[in-house]
Amino acid sequence: MENINAKYVSQKISKTRWKPVSYSSLQQPDVFATGSWDNENNKISIWSIGNNGSSGTDDGFEGDPQLLCEHKHDGDVLDLQFLDQDRIVTASSTGAVTIFRHHQNSQTISVSQQWARAHRYPCDNAPCTGVVCSSPEIVTVGEDGRIIVFRADQEGVNRVIENADSSTIHAVTFLRTTEILTVNSIGQLKMWDFRQQSNSPSQILSLSGDRVPLHCVDRHPNQQHIVATGGQDGMLCVWDVRQGSTPFSLMEAHSAEMWEVHFHPTNPDHLFTCSEDGSLLHWETSSQSEMPSFLQGGRNNSMMSRSAMAPVGGNQSLISAWLSGDSSKGRLETSHMLPSQTLSVNSLDVLGQCLVCGTDGEAIFVNRQIPEDAGVKSDRYTQLCDWWSVGVILYEMVVGQPPFLATTPLETQLKVINWKSTLHVLPQAKLSPEASDLIVKLCRGPEDRLGKNGTDEIKAHPFFGAVDFSSDLRQQAAPYVPTIAHSTDTSNFDPVDPDKLWSSDSDGEDDLNDTLNGWFRNGKHPEHAFYEFTFRRFFDDNGHPYSCPKPIEYEGYDEDEADGEGPAQEEAAAGGSATQGRDLVYV
Repeated sequence: MENINAKYVSQKISKTRWKPVSYSSLQQPDVFATGSWDNENNKISIWSIGNNGSSGTDDGFEGDPQLLCEHKHDGDVLDLQFLDQDRIVTASSTGAVTIFRHHQNSQTISVSQQWARAHRYPCDNAPCTGVVCSSPEIVTVGEDGRIIVFRADQEGVNRVIENADSSTIHAVTFLRTTEILTVNSIGQLKMWDFRQQSNSPSQILSLSGDRVPLHCVDRHPNQQHIVATGGQDGMLCVWDVRQGSTPFSLMEAHSAEMWEVHFHPTNPDHLFTCSEDGSLLHWETSSQSEMPSFLQGGRNNSMMSRSAMAPVGGNQSLISAWLSGDSSKGRLETSHMLPSQTLSVNSLDVLGQCLVCGTDGEAIFVNRQIPEDAGVKSDRYTQLCDWWSVGVILYEMVVGQPPFLATTPLETQLKVINWKSTLHVLPQAKLSPEASDLIVKLCRGPEDRLGKNGTDEIKAHPFFGAVDFSSDLRQQAAPYVPTIAHSTDTSNFDPVDPDKLWSSDSDGEDDLNDTLNGWFRNGKHPEHAFYEFTFRRFFDDNGHPYSCPKPIEYEGYDEDEADGEGPAQEEAAAGGSATQGRDLVYV
């Protein structure tokens, strides 16, 4: 396994984490942090596998991790996460939560902030077992069964959920911005919604049969309903938190406790696990016809290969291979990523094409050439994906609804994947030929997408024929200037009746959305149509739209005569009866 560099560090490593890099850049990670445990003096350390700050290779081989700086840590480091580029948050066996700052210019570490005894029993400290960060928020869990929310920009505690669990909470991760997942020592997976003031979980899932402790959890980066966990029995469990209360798939993984599980952050068809049995496994979802070489020199004949198992009657329509129960279509191939190990692999982290892990054997292992299809692919995303987005936004602006409109996120994804057959410019929208042509040239494959040869070919499109790009666009008069009565005037937005949205199957004007002509006087939207409306992403709440308050009612308004100046209008002027409001969804 010549791609792996090992560094013996004379301390047991409990946690390893890569310093984050921008996904939009081509940069591979080159700095990582480690924490130690079960040593006389524990430390957090910053290491480099690049050239910044390295002191040469006098005490090691070229490519070995080089120590940049370190700092004493009180107690065992039970978890470690980067808050941002310069700050690291640790969870200690003393119950403390500490923010360390890495000073890159001087290559030193200092304590930036600390909450001592954040986790505690009535008469003693309770180990803080897990931490997750979404700057500036920090969420920690512990043996005391408490969930604590901190903010890096505040000294005090933001929120505490006392007695969140009657057993030890071993790990925590964000499901969404306002929701977290925790796993505990009795085999339960709990969801918590911070928007609720209740101190009870919003959902509880659990392993059936024996209550096997769960030690780790990770969420699929793209499909947030898919969650992977590992525990004392070494099994890999994959859950669909939208359905049922038990794991969707159970797979034999390790012969002892699984300490960590991580989806690859940018290519979640790949997953990595490590265990007390000294192994580190790479899992890949693949078809039987695709047998990629995981390691240089080909597939290791001694590595394990198993098919995913799923409960009978599982939902086969799900597109994620992690939830596929059909072994003839999808398989999980596993590969050993380390040479023979006898001591526990406690922690791992993967970013781009780089993987790092720490062991009880007082060694750090770094692999900078994990399979290319498991990392940042050679055909990386480029600015061309932004031109696709421009086409989608343009469609929605001129047509009035998204181009891949569907009732669920799954249907939307399938429509996007099959854009060649699902993308249609609706004739009811009566777009100009130039607008239709621009949309279809932006929303197509990257090999012939408009913009492939630079922005000039987009500017030269006939749609922009009246735009003078040679002068300052901000100084030019806009082709349309809306009338805005006041700062909260939303009358220029069209209301949308969810039951009458245009369908790509429609071919007549009878299907046209008639809300402007039928519901509001003179085709005008009420000025406060967005009253108490809060924007949320489509994929929140499993893609279900959020209903808003009923629109403002017009007295004496008769929708049957909305198009004319008949008696209904005259009666309205005289103050007639009110019309019942209708529930609308504004998107």
